[in-house]
Amino acid sequence: MRVGSQESGAVLLEEIVAGKSCFIAYGESSHTARMIFDVAALEGLAATLGRSGGDAAAALTEFASGEENALVDLMDLCDARGVPYAYMGVGDTSGIHYRPVG
Repeated sequence: MRVGSQESGAVLLEEIVAGKSCFIAYGESSHTARMIFDVAALEGLAATLGRSGGDAAAALTEFASGEENALVDLMDLCDARGVPYAYMGVGDTSGIHYRPVG
């Protein structure tokens, strides 16, 4: 996983999966998933990751560095705590899927 930022101040988490585990999970040889957090969601994201009032990008980088963590785990956390994000998935056979912030 990797963390990035956009000119707007939004922060994103990207996970690229390939190989046998990807085929089992997604039915394709490669798949990229992205969560995009707009500026308004960053405070809630930081709190969700244990850094209330802190740097959401740093908290996300720490989350991404944990080998036991996956993007879907963060989706579950954010959904449970009401932290809004956009989701985009891109696969070599499934195409592009987008879910706007909500």
